[in-house]
Amino acid sequence: MVFTGNPLRHRHGLLGFAVAIAGLLTTLWLAQQQARSVATISEARFLQEARAFSDALAQRMATHTEIVNGLRSLFMVNPVLSRAEFERAARELDVRQRYPGVRNLAFTRYVPAEQRAAFEARVRADTSVNPQGLPDFAIHPAGARPEYFVVEYLWPEEGSRGLLGLDISVQPANLEAMHYSRDTGKTVVSAPFELLQEKDHRTAFVLRAPVFGSAPVGGTPPFLGAVASTIRVHDLMGSLRELGYMNGIAVSIADRGAVHALAAGAKGRNGESGSAESNPKGLPLLALTGVPLASATLH
Repeated sequence: MVFTGNPLRHRHGLLGFAVAIAGLLTTLWLAQQQARSVATISEARFLQEARAFSDALAQRMATHTEIVNGLRSLFMVNPVLSRAEFERAARELDVRQRYPGVRNLAFTRYVPAEQRAAFEARVRADTSVNPQGLPDFAIHPAGARPEYFVVEYLWPEEGSRGLLGLDISVQPANLEAMHYSRDTGKTVVSAPFELLQEKDHRTAFVLRAPVFGSAPVGGTPPFLGAVASTIRVHDLMGSLRELGYMNGIAVSIADRGAVHALAAGAKGRNGESGSAESNPKGLPLLALTGVPLASATLH
C-alpha cells in the first residue's frame, strides 16, 4: 500500500517555516539596531560627561593660574615684599576653603652660592611676623651647591612642616619646572612628585610663576625666584567629583613629560612622542590656560 503526502500541507509547513525564519531574522536585526542605538547614546553621554569634566578642569587650572600670577604682581610692584605682606595677601585668598587641592602658597627665592650666608642671616633676623624672628632658619638639605631655590615665604605653615628653608634643587621635578620658568618667563606646571608632609594621597604638582626684578639700564631683569601653588591631585579631582563632573567616567592622568619637549619632537617619559592628541585610546584633557601641562586621558 502506498501513502502519498498532502502537497498543500507541505506547502503550508514550508510557508510557516519561512515566516518563522523571517521573524527570527527581523528580531535579530532589531536587536542589533537597538544595541547600536544604545552604544551610540552611551558614547554621546560619555563624550558629554568627558567634555564637561575637561572644561571644569580647565577652568579650575585657569583659576589657580590667576592666583599665582596675582601674587607675582605683588613682587613686581614691590620686589622687597615682606613676609608679613605675603602672608596677609595669601591669607585673604583663603585658598584651602575656596580652592580645593591647594596645599600651600609659597615664594621660592633664588640664592647664588656666594649669597647663602647673607640670605640665611637676613631671614633669621626677619621680625615682620614673629618678634623673635626665625633663629633656626637654615637652607636644607645641607650641602654646598652652586645655586639654591629656597622656600622663603610659606602660607599656611600648618600642615607644611619642614618646607620653610627647603632647597627644591633636591626635587628633580620641581627643579626642572623652576629652570624652565626662569629661562622662558612663563608660568609652568611641574611634573608630579610626592609631597613630603603627607601620609596618604601624596601625588601633587606645583604651578609656578617666575618673578623678576627691575632691569638695569641696558640690562636684563634679574631673576628673584618664583611664586608657587602646590596642588594635591587627590583633592583637586575629589572637588570636581563632588560637583558631579565625574558621573559614569573613570579618569586616568598620566605624566607624558615636558610639553615643550614633546612639541619639539622629544620622547615623553614613557617613550612616546608627539602631542597628547596622538593618543587614540582616550580623550585628551589639556587645560587650555596657556600653561604647559602634562596631558591626561579619559578612559
